Amino acid sequence: MVDIGLLQSVSYIAGALGVCVAAGYYITNIKAQNRNREAQLFMSITNQSFNNPNWNKAYMTVTRAKWSSAKEFIELNGYPNETEFNNALSLLVGFFEGLGVFVREGLVDIRLVALLMTGYTKEFFEKFAPYLEEVRVSYGMPRMMSETEYLYHRLMKYLEEHPEIKT
Repeated sequence: MVDIGLLQSVSYIAGALGVCVAAGYYITNIKAQNRNREAQLFMSITNQSFNNPNWNKAYMTVTRAKWSSAKEFIELNGYPNETEFNNALSLLVGFFEGLGVFVREGLVDIRLVALLMTGYTKEFFEKFAPYLEEVRVSYGMPRMMSETEYLYHRLMKYLEEHPEIKT
């Protein structure tokens, strides 16, 4: 005869195993959904940026412009007046600031940025870096491009740690 206590123990163990399997499946499913969301967000970001002719035009307008001091940049920008350069700059700063926030908050992995946007990010930020502090003071905006700066430094650190993808 089978002991009732043994059957009860086996049924409890089977139930517990079922709960463990369900929890494992749920965790795996949640991770896959998060990865999917990150991929969708990143594809949306890339479609709004260098896959977009307006973004490309703005990028060329800003990165091909010449200035050699904060004063020259401020004159070129024309802020607060609307200029072609100012509009292009606003589009790009908004993009890189947003991307910096997404990376900082863990919504986009810096690896994705490194694989796809290293050149754009580096060229854009390095164009401003020598003048950024003076421009921040001139405009009275101490956080101006701070998320872009974060993005740039995080990207450079990642590339240092992963020289196999450095471009």
